[in-house]
Amino acid sequence: MSKIETVKGKIIVLNETVQISEAFSKREIVLETDDKYPQRIPIEFTQDKCELLNGLKVGETIIANVNIGGRCWNNPKTGEDKYFLSLHGWKVEKTEKENYNTEQFAEKQTTKTFKEDIINDTVEQQEDDSELPF
Repeated sequence: MSKIETVKGKIIVLNETVQISEAFSKREIVLETDDKYPQRIPIEFTQDKCELLNGLKVGETIIANVNIGGRCWNNPKTGEDKYFLSLHGWKVEKTEKENYNTEQFAEKQTTKTFKEDIINDTVEQQEDDSELPF
């Protein structure tokens, strides 16, 4: 398998884990890229990597690290070879925008308000200092 860096997109399909056999399970997602001509890219997660998709929701934007896989299948009736390409996911990250939870937002708002108060107090204090006789 050949490794590529990442695929970034919005989740448009998030399937449940399917148990193919006693020893093999897989789960598929489809990401839609944010390109001029958006692409819908299916990515397959297998075995323990299926769990990486737990907690994700349709509509979230993620970055998936994938390996490219290819295989050949020979049609026994016609003898014709057919080639398949697949992307095998092995890591998932929510984008920074999606990771921005409400606690962080509240903390940043509090920090911002606190900083604004300090600036306003400093400006008021400087104005008051100008009225001092010395």
